[in-house]
Amino acid sequence: MAYKKLKIICDADDVLISCNEYALQLLSQVKGQYYNVSRITKWGLLDNELDERLKYFEYAEFYANQPALPGAREFLISLMEKADVFIATAVYPKFMGERIQRIQELFPEFPVDHIIMGKRKDLIHADIMLDDGIHNLLESNCSFPVLFRQPWNQEASGICCVDDYADFLTLVDLMNGNKSTISRLPKILCIVGPSGSRKRDLAAALCSNRKFELIKTCTTAKGRKNGTDMVTPEFFDFFFHKGDFIETTWYCGERYGTRKSDIDRALENGHYPVIVMDISGCLSVYNTYPGQCEIIYADRDKRECILSIIQKPALRREQVADRIVSFEFEEKNKVVADHIVSIESESLADEVKDILSYLKL
Repeated sequence: MAYKKLKIICDADDVLISCNEYALQLLSQVKGQYYNVSRITKWGLLDNELDERLKYFEYAEFYANQPALPGAREFLISLMEKADVFIATAVYPKFMGERIQRIQELFPEFPVDHIIMGKRKDLIHADIMLDDGIHNLLESNCSFPVLFRQPWNQEASGICCVDDYADFLTLVDLMNGNKSTISRLPKILCIVGPSGSRKRDLAAALCSNRKFELIKTCTTAKGRKNGTDMVTPEFFDFFFHKGDFIETTWYCGERYGTRKSDIDRALENGHYPVIVMDISGCLSVYNTYPGQCEIIYADRDKRECILSIIQKPALRREQVADRIVSFEFEEKNKVVADHIVSIESESLADEVKDILSYLKL
């Protein structure tokens, strides 16, 4: 039986080819002032001087000269070895010729008949879609939408996100069933699941066993939870710029991060580090600790999850809505989990036994 490759749809602008940053570079040359792409904090108009960059999108020369993002060619070559890859890109019809020619110039190995032109990405069916536009992913008919992090989508939550090409290649390997054959103990357990799935309770119950150590997550979210340390946004930025976080993410308007030093300390003590995080964080851990990471998915009935979300007094109304809406996307993470635990008992004793049995402990 022939092995069926994954079909992957990859966006061009700001995923493979520089668009917003390139436009700002051109604007900086005209104005004699440097504009940092990090100032583009949302999709569309910003109502400031950075909106002047949009005028370059009206010229054929812009599309004919856009540079590739660093490492994009190597990434695309590696991705083509793992999957059947298509580039789906939206430009004005009058610039389609320049766009196709530029893709061929920047990525000569890529087959031209795998380039899809047009804005209606919702009509494309594939296994995975990689895009920096959250609106494209929310409307996507692809089985597993993945957001490529950029400054304008940092606050998007609930959907699988990757910070770089390495994380995405790791995700593809996981979906292909290609895990590293390296096996070193103790393992690092990354517990994922939708909001309301009791994943934090599961982590705490697991860590009642002395073999395991709960790795606390730094967060700007108010109110302490199991396994979290609340910090101010200023302290979070301090740790971030210090390079202490192995991963960071936004969720419902709040920031979360895991310190590498905490994981290393637990490993040095001979413990199994247990971390509650989203799937994006798991990919960072996978790349940092090859062969040591196990993804455990906390699978709880949707109605129970929603009821749990509604009953959380610390959540604002919009946060409740965001978490309920994100359930469908977070549930898709089952496909990359190493083990799925059904959350059914109140004490979680059976669920802990399930994990211990899976780990052969």
